[in-house]
Amino acid sequence: LLARCAPLFVLAPGVQAAVTVIGGLTALLAGFIAVAQTDLKRVLAYSTVSQLGFMFMALGCGGPVAPSLAVSAAVFHLFTHAFFKALLF
Repeated sequence: LLARCAPLFVLAPGVQAAVTVIGGLTALLAGFIAVAQTDLKRVLAYSTVSQLGFMFMALGCGGPVAPSLAVSAAVFHLFTHAFFKALLF
C-alpha cells in the first residue's frame, strides 16, 4: 500500500521522513533482537522483520526526484528477499 501511494507521500515530505525513520528503527531493532535469539525460527522471523524495515526505509528515501526509483528498489528487495528466504526451506 505504501509503494502504491508513493506519489502522495512525495506531497508530504514530513510523512515521508517519518516512514524513513520508522523503517530504519525497525530494521535496527529487529536486527538486534535477531542476534539475541537462540531459536532458529525466531531468528528467521526477526531477520524478515528487519528486511521489511529496510524496504520501508527505501520507500521513504525516494524524495520528490525519484519516487518510482524508490518503489522499484523496495519491491525488488521484497522479491529477492522472498526468493532467498524460500530457498532456506
